[in-house]
Amino acid sequence: MAALSVAVFWSVCRALAFGGWLALALTCLYAFGSEALAVSAQALWQHGPGSLRCSGLVRSLLALEQRPLSAAVCVGVFAGLAIAIRPNNLVL
Repeated sequence: MAALSVAVFWSVCRALAFGGWLALALTCLYAFGSEALAVSAQALWQHGPGSLRCSGLVRSLLALEQRPLSAAVCVGVFAGLAIAIRPNNLVL
């Protein structure tokens, strides 16, 4: 789940039109410099899926202009799953 959230983060960086090297550097910082690897690998039932759903939520929000209907459905699904997995994600 943590590795999938890193892949989604890469997609977010590319959707924001960051250059290839900047997107790679930011993705490496997210993967190894944040708590994504350390925390998500410890509580596998909460943190990994929660970070994946939050990353998917951000990616879906970025896709609202290109695909409004499918992206809006994905926003609702990812937001609902993120809160269902870990209620603290409601703060986000």
